[in-house]
Amino acid sequence: MDQRTVLLSFNNLAYYRDKGTGLASASFVRNNITDSVRVVRVDQVNSYEWVDQNDTSYLERSADPNVVRHPFMTVQTAEDSFLLLEGAAYFHHLKSLGLEHVPVQICSEDTVELSSGRLVLFGFSLPDLTRLSLVHPDQVIIDENNHPSPPSFVSGKMEFPDRDPITIHFRHSSMSGCPTAMDFLFRTILSKGRYQKGQKSGTRPDTPFRVDEPSAWLTLPAFTLVDMISAASSDRYFPPSVLNLRTPFRIFNIDFPLSVLESDLPREEKEAFLRDLILFREQARRTTYFEGPVYILNR
Repeated sequence: MDQRTVLLSFNNLAYYRDKGTGLASASFVRNNITDSVRVVRVDQVNSYEWVDQNDTSYLERSADPNVVRHPFMTVQTAEDSFLLLEGAAYFHHLKSLGLEHVPVQICSEDTVELSSGRLVLFGFSLPDLTRLSLVHPDQVIIDENNHPSPPSFVSGKMEFPDRDPITIHFRHSSMSGCPTAMDFLFRTILSKGRYQKGQKSGTRPDTPFRVDEPSAWLTLPAFTLVDMISAASSDRYFPPSVLNLRTPFRIFNIDFPLSVLESDLPREEKEAFLRDLILFREQARRTTYFEGPVYILNR
């Protein structure tokens, strides 16, 4: 039996792996965790979101710039094609560094749930919405009487303080990808202020922190995974971080060294390195599994 020994180095920790005996882990094999994490070519990954060039928060969240902290969440859409579900800005940053490969977590299409959640807006007012409708009257229709969507339109709702909800109709004649009208809206929002995911809630006078007061709340039309796939293939991209995705599980903290990804090693060897790293941590009891929702309070 071939008893080759391979040296791996990570965070000044070196260990030897006996290729004859392996580092098999019952829990990881049983849950197929290692089957879900792979290293793929960058050109195989397609994003459905456009990138906000002013958003560099992904760099601020990185505890160590020399590693890829989490695998990119993807769904496999073809044998050699993957749809990027999150982290588009960081992905494009790594791509700009010349990386040929990235670590990904792969989900199947039938396990991904999608919803258009509620967004909290800051700095965007009703007059801004009115001006947008006047500039693009054939694309954005403000409907204070909340009628159903006209043909070739999809509808969302916007709420402003001390006003009844307003329906917004977005022209969507292609019925695939992101409506051009919605792209106009979000670029206007970002030119005025910002948005984030959240729910409308009451004020907290007892909070010790200063919290910005939302200027509006936006509920988007319903979209599907087909819309996301179409957006990636047609360049009708969605604004970043506006859709809510749910997958069966999420893998964090692989801390894959950039030096390995930047090397000229074949993709298969980089993937083998990743699998060995995961299994070593499991044997060293450095992995944790949580059942149910997990809240990360400081990313």
